[in-house]
Amino acid sequence: MLRLIISLILPAIVGATIYKLGINFSTVGIQKTSDITLSISGMIFTIMGVWIAFIYPNAILRLKSKKLEPTDFTENEEEKERLGRIVGSIIQSSLVATAILIANLLSAAFDNPLQQSTTPAIAAIIISAAILQIEGVIQVIRSNIDFLNDLHSKSSRKKTEQQL
Repeated sequence: MLRLIISLILPAIVGATIYKLGINFSTVGIQKTSDITLSISGMIFTIMGVWIAFIYPNAILRLKSKKLEPTDFTENEEEKERLGRIVGSIIQSSLVATAILIANLLSAAFDNPLQQSTTPAIAAIIISAAILQIEGVIQVIRSNIDFLNDLHSKSSRKKTEQQL
C-alpha cells in the first residue's frame, strides 16, 4: 500500500520540484526518456510473460480453458511470492506505458512549435514513470536471480540425493 501511495504522490513531488527550481527539460530530451522507458516496458511485458508461461504452465493452461479457474499456489509460499513479483512487474509496466501514452498525448495537445521546453507536469509524469520502470527492471532482475538460486539449490539437492 505504501508503494502505491508513493507512486501516486511521486509525480506531484517531482513536478513541484521542477516548477519551484525553474528547471527546463528540452522536449527532445524528455521524448528520448519517454521512448526508452516505453521500450523497457515492452521488454518487461515480454520477459515476464515468457517466465509465467515457462514456470507456471498450469496457469497458462487455465487461461485456455473455457472455465477460468485460478491456479492454486497456496502450498508453496515461495512460488506465490515469486509469481506475485512477476505479475506485479507486468502491472507496473502496463501502468508506466499508459502514463507515457497519456503524457505524450497531453504534450501533443499543448505543444507549441516555438516552445523548446516541456511543461513541468509532463516532465514529472515521464520522470516518475522512468523511476517506476527502473523499479520494475529491478524486480525482473530479482525474480531471475531467485529463479537461478532455486535452480542451483534443486540441482545440488539432486546431486546429493544421487550420491547417497
